[in-house]
Amino acid sequence: MRIILVESTTAAQAATARKLGSIDRIDRDTLDLSIGLADEESVFGRLDACDVLIVGASVGKRSLAIAKRAKDESPHLEIIILVPAVEYAAGAFRSALSCRVRRVFSDAAPTLDLVQELMGIQEEFRNAGKVRPSRVIAVVQAKGGLGATSTCAALASVCGAHGQSTILWDLDIETRDLCRALTVDGDQSAVMTKMVRGETEISRETLRQALMRVSDRVSILPPPDHVAACIDLVGGVDSLDLIHALLNTARLTHDTIIVDLGGRMGPAAAAILRHADAVLVAVDDSLLGLSAAKFFLPTIQSVIRSPESLFFLCSGISISKAELADQLEAATSFGADTWSLPVVPFDTAASTWPGSGKTLYELGKRQTRLTFEEIAETLTCIDRRPSEPHVARSFSSLLEAPTASISTALSVAGVLTACRLLWSRGFN
Repeated sequence: MRIILVESTTAAQAATARKLGSIDRIDRDTLDLSIGLADEESVFGRLDACDVLIVGASVGKRSLAIAKRAKDESPHLEIIILVPAVEYAAGAFRSALSCRVRRVFSDAAPTLDLVQELMGIQEEFRNAGKVRPSRVIAVVQAKGGLGATSTCAALASVCGAHGQSTILWDLDIETRDLCRALTVDGDQSAVMTKMVRGETEISRETLRQALMRVSDRVSILPPPDHVAACIDLVGGVDSLDLIHALLNTARLTHDTIIVDLGGRMGPAAAAILRHADAVLVAVDDSLLGLSAAKFFLPTIQSVIRSPESLFFLCSGISISKAELADQLEAATSFGADTWSLPVVPFDTAASTWPGSGKTLYELGKRQTRLTFEEIAETLTCIDRRPSEPHVARSFSSLLEAPTASISTALSVAGVLTACRLLWSRGFN
């Protein structure tokens, strides 16, 4: 968020800048703050590079004129006015409203009030697509052995292959299935322990230090390396602020955050489910799995953002997807697209990918790959629509690649020869 601060004097600029500088570091990272200073005249040449205009108390009665002109020149701009405490009254609010000012604060108001307003603006920007369109995908299962870990790893691989910077968050504190399956290990778990204990602040830099790289675009956020810290993370009420800070910071630095919740429910899982843009529920197509899902789903529905964020995933081998939908719809109600995901086909690679350093998406059959791409697209993590410039570049690179095989070169030459022959005969 880019903020321009207007004050009439250098001293006033410094005082208000210190107030903004006192915002908590986590909040600054969450808001992605960039603060610039301007006087009453130079500000109008910088409005295009500004999201929020804050007019300080030293400007006095000229604040409304500045706000009105700024709004006329940049209708998208959000404007906040600070007024002296003695002028903080209903009259000031009415006058500011007529100039389309968002809020009026007393210059003696707590910094937290301003932070809350900026958070609200940030959320509106996110909903309007004005900030990084990151996605949080939570993957959960009613009982073990349903392939939640395989799904998480495969979806991350799809996102990475389509140019999305992706975090896999392994919240399986007992078995660390994601970390073990993708054969990653390191000292990063110690960073997570320090975060949980409050010994390290959460920022872009500390998040980067906590990530273990899987590929150029995919990284894993591991569980802490101490049992007590793991329990505090997934089960402690005090960890909710930590969960929110991690997700907000990850949204600023990555396109997609995929969280493997397994079958664990607790304060951390509930916070992530509330925060998630999409919740993917793996359902076992067996009578036991169906029974488990009926008991498990009401809990999920009580904490998710909306019914539209819920999606089911199944194999449809023993019980068809349509029958599963009928059985579960009788127990509770869901959004219209809840069953829109394709069934995951049986693939022998599902048992061989863990420990190989690859994912089911990379090792599976063509149909498996297409299925996971369709899932990622339905969850709006990727866009598979081809673009003409990409096709043109691919054909150009084929012609110009020095390492192209003889057979490929002959094929291209044959096509060009045929085109010349058709043209010489009068075809167009």
